[in-house]
Amino acid sequence: MNRLPFKIIYIWLVMFAFCSITLCQTDRSTPVIPCPGDDSPGRPTLKRRQPISDQKVPPAKRDENVVTESPCDPVPVPGDTAREEIEKVYFEGLRSISELDVLHLLRDKGIRLPKNPALAPDLVRKAEESIKQFLAERGYAHAAVSSRIDNLDNTQPALIFLVSEGPRLKIVEIRFEGNKVLSSQLLAEEMMKYLVHFEESGHEGYDAQIFDYCLHQLNNFVRSQGYLQANFRDPKFEESNGGLVATLYGSEGALYRLGRIEFDGSSLLSSEQMVAMLGQKRGEGVNGERLSKFLYEELKEYYGDRGYIEYTAEVTPEFKLSPGQSEGTVDFEITIDEGWRFRVRRIHFEGANLPTEELRQLLLLKQGDIYSNRLLEETIRRLNDTGLFCEIDKDKDADFRTNEEERLVDIVIKLKRKESTKGLF
Repeated sequence: MNRLPFKIIYIWLVMFAFCSITLCQTDRSTPVIPCPGDDSPGRPTLKRRQPISDQKVPPAKRDENVVTESPCDPVPVPGDTAREEIEKVYFEGLRSISELDVLHLLRDKGIRLPKNPALAPDLVRKAEESIKQFLAERGYAHAAVSSRIDNLDNTQPALIFLVSEGPRLKIVEIRFEGNKVLSSQLLAEEMMKYLVHFEESGHEGYDAQIFDYCLHQLNNFVRSQGYLQANFRDPKFEESNGGLVATLYGSEGALYRLGRIEFDGSSLLSSEQMVAMLGQKRGEGVNGERLSKFLYEELKEYYGDRGYIEYTAEVTPEFKLSPGQSEGTVDFEITIDEGWRFRVRRIHFEGANLPTEELRQLLLLKQGDIYSNRLLEETIRRLNDTGLFCEIDKDKDADFRTNEEERLVDIVIKLKRKESTKGLF
C-alpha cells in the first residue's frame, strides 16, 4: 500500500495542529494512522522517536502464500476451538494492498477470525465487508470479496478470501457547496493541483488518505487568505463517466484581520523581534498558513540550531466579530516553551560492517558541542555524498535519546550499505 511521504505528512500535521487545535475551528481528525510507539499527537516539537529495539519480528508468512498472525495477539484459550484464532489465511486476487495490511485492518476493527471459521459465519462476512470497504477507500469502488473454507493439508481448516478488485477510479471533477467568497473554479483548481502532485509521484487513482490530506491543504490555502475559520469537509462521491465526482461542503467563514499579537516565554528573541520576523502587520488579513509555518518550522529551526531541541509553541487566539459582519479581528497570545538547551554526548552509527572511524571524520557535531539541527543536516548530506549508503533521511534515520537531568543527547544514525559497496571495507 502506498504511504504518504514522511516530510509532507509532518508539514501537514503541524499546519493542522495550528488551524484545528489552536484556532479551535475544525473538528476533522487527522487521517494519518500513527505507528505503534509514536508519541500521541500534540504540540509540534523537535523530539524524534527513540531508536527501535533490535527485537526480530517474526516473518509475515510461513511460506509464499500463507500469512500468520503476530505473536503479540492475546493468547487463545486452549481447547476452545471457536475462540482460538485461525492460523492460516489465504488471499486470492489481492494485488493493490499487502496481505499483512489487511490482517492489521481486521485486527484494528476487532475482527479475530476463529480457528474454525465455519463456526463463525457472521464474523467471516464482517471481515469480507471490511476488506471490501478498505479497497473502496483506495479507489476500487467495484471490488468484490467472498471467501471459502478449505482443508488444504487435511489437518486444519484454512480461510481463503477471494478478491476481485476491479478498476481503480480517479477523481475527474470536484464541486463545492456553501462557498460565498472564493469561486468554485478557484477552489477546484487548487484541490486538483494537490491531487495531480500525487499522481505525478505514482499515486494514481482515488485514495481516501491522499484525498483527505489534499482537503486539509485546501483548507490551509483558504485560511492563508485570512479566512481562519474556513472548513470544507464531508466529501460525497458519485460515479460519472468512469470516474468519481467529489462534492465538498463548507464555507470560508469571516475574513479576519490581525489585531494585537504578543509573544511570551522566549529568552533568545524579544516579542518585537518575532513580530518583525513574522512579517504580518496590524490590520492585514491574517495569513494562517504563514503564522503556522513561522511558529512550527522557522522558529523551531532557529531554536534547534541553538540546542533547544524541545521547543514548542502554544497559540491562544481571541476572535472579535460583530453579529452580522463578514469581517472581524483576531488577537494572538503566543507562548514559547524553549525547554532545556542540550549538548551532544555521543553520536553512534547503526548498521553492519560500517567504517566507523572514517565516518566520524565527516561529523560536524562533536562530543560536548551544543546540538545544532543545521550541523546534523550537513553531516547527513556529507554521508549521502559518499555514495556508500542508501539515501539517509534526517527525520526517519536519525534517532534521539535525551538525558533531561544532564541535558545531554545521544544521536543514532542508521545506515544501510549499498550492495555495490559492501566489499570496500
